[in-house]
Amino acid sequence: MEVEDVQKFCKSFPGIREDIKWGDNFCLMAGEKIFCMISLDAVPVTIGFKTDPAEFEELITQDDFIPAPYLAKSHWVLHKNMRLLPATALKNHLAKSYSLVVSKMTAKAKKEAGIGEKVGSQESGVKRQKPEVSRQKSRTKKSGKSVKRK
Repeated sequence: MEVEDVQKFCKSFPGIREDIKWGDNFCLMAGEKIFCMISLDAVPVTIGFKTDPAEFEELITQDDFIPAPYLAKSHWVLHKNMRLLPATALKNHLAKSYSLVVSKMTAKAKKEAGIGEKVGSQESGVKRQKPEVSRQKSRTKKSGKSVKRK
């Protein structure tokens, strides 16, 4: 995939921002949180993204993947040649990276970024149920202690 293809794919996610950071790194962000970095000046073009711990261990054993400098402790990997990654695999990695980053965002940050909470909302067709309230009432004696009625 080319940089423009990655950009177009990632713009399909809600709340996406783009920025150039640290000189030549094209960053795709969910709100203020980076989930993908492409080094534009590197030859060949490199791409880094967040993974889960198990996937991180698996990917760094594959050719052209290395732990991302400065970010490996947060389970980021760097692929040495973005154009060699199959499009389907790269799209899956980017979607997962986006999901991992969004899952760690606060509700306030998601709202500010325009990322909706669809799980458990009426948008997803699932209605939230009210917690069951106990039908027992309590009364207070003169001593101030609470006693349950039966």
